[in-house]
Amino acid sequence: MKSWFLRPYLRLFSLSYFSGLSFFLVLFLGCDSVEEPASMRQVSPNQLIELNHLNVLKQRALIDSVVFFRGWIESPGFKENASGIRLLSAEAFEQAKPIKQGDTLSWLGKAMLLDSTVLFDWNEAEPFSIIVDASNWPLGFHELAKEMRYCNALSAIVPSHLGWGLTGLSGAVPPDAVIWMELDFFSLRPKKSEIDFKYAPDSWDAFIDAFESESFRADSAWLKRPKLLASPCVAWGDEDSKRAAFVTGTPVSISVRTFQSGQNPKSHVDLGWNQWEFRMGDDQQVLPLFEALISQNPKYSKWECHCPVDMVFGTEGIPSAGLLPGHVVGFQWELSPMTMDNI
Repeated sequence: MKSWFLRPYLRLFSLSYFSGLSFFLVLFLGCDSVEEPASMRQVSPNQLIELNHLNVLKQRALIDSVVFFRGWIESPGFKENASGIRLLSAEAFEQAKPIKQGDTLSWLGKAMLLDSTVLFDWNEAEPFSIIVDASNWPLGFHELAKEMRYCNALSAIVPSHLGWGLTGLSGAVPPDAVIWMELDFFSLRPKKSEIDFKYAPDSWDAFIDAFESESFRADSAWLKRPKLLASPCVAWGDEDSKRAAFVTGTPVSISVRTFQSGQNPKSHVDLGWNQWEFRMGDDQQVLPLFEALISQNPKYSKWECHCPVDMVFGTEGIPSAGLLPGHVVGFQWELSPMTMDNI
């Protein structure tokens, strides 16, 4: 009989035999086994700490070997920080840069894996910027920023615990990755403080600085759900979704508070309230600024707005009220629909 004729039967016998043997071994050994499956075992905190410690030691040995084979150790610019970062600096300067907490430092260069895979590439068109000891970047980045006090260029190897750690950065940095950095200093911008202002504290420029630094916000006692609105000034509105939109011809009552704007709501100089009634669309009933915001946001009932005095009241301002050109004037106003009984 030809061997090709027996092959299907031999194959079937082999499969049946080994399947039966496997079932017998599992049945026999499984009944007497008291060992818990690996997936069911609990890992103690001490075991996790030990595993972490072993990983750190293995990574340290890897970094040491990389530093050795690249010849960094022989360079006078080499050092190992207490954190575990290895640095190779260019020639140090006699006078260090005054890099402090809150300063914004920018650099050029690359962040790579140890196999030279580029993770980030920063150039003059898109430099990397970090607010020292403040930005939400890994601790190792802040440490390197402060190392730029003494040099204009450096190479560095950053252990994973000072980078993105065990989790990595989704889509960009693998878990537990050691980061190799090649950096060049680009710029340093000191932290801005009030004494750095080159203009009066009650000026429009000072107000814009406070707004952009988020130290000035809408008055929470006036607006409950403030939304920043498109305007040549700084304006917020509070939407009232339960009522119909204000349209031309709608009889309304308006209440307006005017004040000289300060750096926060508590420092405003109040100039009083006014109230009157009119029909929407009537000429010269409200300031053009109000009319523009109301027509663009007809479902809003309350507003807050801050503008340069000369934009609202002209180049002379209103000296009798203390509103001079260059100052900031603020308004808070509310529109209420009038019923037939009120008209």
